[in-house]
Amino acid sequence: MKKFYLIIVLSLFTLSCRQTEKANEKVKEAMDVYFEESGENHLERSLVLINEALELDDRNFPAYTHKTTLLFEMKDLPGLFEVNSRMMELYPDRPAYVFGRGLYHELAGDTTQAKAYYRQALFAYEALVSRDTTNFELTLEYISVLEALGDTSLANIKLRKLELYNTHPDRVVIVQAYRRKPWKEEVVRAWNGQRETPTPTFILPKAGIDQTSADSVALWFIHAYKKFCDSGEGDAIEWIHDNPVATSEFIAAHRELIETAWERDPELGLGFDPIFDAQDYPEEFFIESTDREGYVILKGKDWPEFRTIVKLKAAGSHWEVDGAGVINIPEERQLNR
Repeated sequence: MKKFYLIIVLSLFTLSCRQTEKANEKVKEAMDVYFEESGENHLERSLVLINEALELDDRNFPAYTHKTTLLFEMKDLPGLFEVNSRMMELYPDRPAYVFGRGLYHELAGDTTQAKAYYRQALFAYEALVSRDTTNFELTLEYISVLEALGDTSLANIKLRKLELYNTHPDRVVIVQAYRRKPWKEEVVRAWNGQRETPTPTFILPKAGIDQTSADSVALWFIHAYKKFCDSGEGDAIEWIHDNPVATSEFIAAHRELIETAWERDPELGLGFDPIFDAQDYPEEFFIESTDREGYVILKGKDWPEFRTIVKLKAAGSHWEVDGAGVINIPEERQLNR
């Protein structure tokens, strides 16, 4: 009986992984239609594919993110409210979706409900920011809510502090751009047809990366790191230090591992790449699986036997890389070769 039960569990797990993989393929196909095709019905065609992805995996974060973009461009407020409800259900600890619901009410002309949701989001952000005072993205989201509620004085003070204490070029550019065009204001203008449609999924991009999706951040990071390795130039410690999606914990753990290895063996060092957890790596990666703890397993596209792991950490409504390969990854989660 136990053996039969185990077979059933393993079969269901395998089916779930296949469903997720198929859903991710549908999302990629939908985004290809959105970005590469044109014409009167390309939004509708992309939406059909996204809905097929969600039928396969109703927790697929990139699918909901892209669906929001499509519905915004199609001016489908009921659809946006529906997706927003699902995101609030899946991620109740992320106030960005509460803020988003307020914005949808404002677009619908219901300013009373809009302000109620803005205030709810504000209380949640104040609690989060008080516990994580150095989180750049979280603070910028908090500023967006302040401005939505009309508290421009405090918002400007917070923006000024971001400028003073964040010297990374990408962050300076983001703050300056935000100061010129506050985010909520830009979204409302886009809805009213007064400017090109922005990404309406409550993404405050860092170096142009969609950080609301753990999968997207993991893929961007691993391909960016591969490109760095291919170049054969620069120092890995500096590259990780300057990487716009790396957490401070990941940066410190990477530096400590590399420097300790060189101290122990000045000629060989580690003898393998700690992020790929291997001496070689494939040309391209795709997502094999993602779990609720933020671990993303990637496989080689033309080298399916190659697998590596990236650990993502939620920062407000965004994801950042908190570990990869053997760095800041618990031993029991490492993919030993």
